[in-house]
Amino acid sequence: MDPKPRAKEILLTVLANYEHLYIENYALMTMLSTCQNQEIRDAWGAALQEVLHEPEVSASLAGLHAKFDELRSQVLAAIDTEVAIGILLGLPLIGKPN
Repeated sequence: MDPKPRAKEILLTVLANYEHLYIENYALMTMLSTCQNQEIRDAWGAALQEVLHEPEVSASLAGLHAKFDELRSQVLAAIDTEVAIGILLGLPLIGKPN
């Protein structure tokens, strides 16, 4: 079976997910920056930092970073593009990375 259609499907899924998250982040940052109430902006920023520093959230983020770091290392170590695409073929199309 030719892996190119599957690789294209994965790359298009990655691009769609990136686009969705970029737009969502842009919308949230726009809402925050244009909010007329400084107290809301300050409270949101403080609440976000508080949540990010909670031990269970920090541990969860560290675990996610580790999963992506391993994948990045494998892709960077790949000899050629075909090998890198082969690594990506093992990723699920939905949900979290293995």
